[in-house]
Amino acid sequence: MHCSQIKEACPDQSIINTSQVDNRKNNSHQAGSHQGGLSSDRVSFSEEAMALARESSPTPEPGKTDAQTAARQDLPLDYYSVPGWLADLSPVVLQHVDLSNGPVPYENLFKRGYGIREKHPDELKEYNQLIREYYQEVLQEEGISGTQDHYQSLIVNQESSEMLRQKMHQKILDDPRAVELAQLFQINLG
Repeated sequence: MHCSQIKEACPDQSIINTSQVDNRKNNSHQAGSHQGGLSSDRVSFSEEAMALARESSPTPEPGKTDAQTAARQDLPLDYYSVPGWLADLSPVVLQHVDLSNGPVPYENLFKRGYGIREKHPDELKEYNQLIREYYQEVLQEEGISGTQDHYQSLIVNQESSEMLRQKMHQKILDDPRAVELAQLFQINLG
């Protein structure tokens, strides 16, 4: 959903532009909800995310009708999933926390990678770039393009996804720097 559509799609929710949340600097936009007996649900959008959403606002693609462009953007959220094996290659992994007894320390949200951005910013950037490059290479080599094709090949078809996982892992294992960075971030390439 694009920024301009959020308010239209959620008329019963308040959209708040704020730079201060919980006495901490937070350059984000928040959407709050007071539905279903819950006191408050909040979703934050960083300034960077808002800028990206504005840049990617729906405009007809060359050679496509408005209906074709709209149909492409109305896919279910599942179509934008990444395979679990790709998520496992991430240096930062969040975990579920029980908030029923109140707030928890920020670091408790992390299964792996708390503070990594501060400790190893250059290495993190380099590793993420390598993973993105290898992932795009695998998709290109296999002729996977577009959201629906990606979803079918990597989420629905488990045999295809496993074959692509193996290709991805081999690309990483063939790159000594990628292996070194994975070890730094305690990522098991097993």
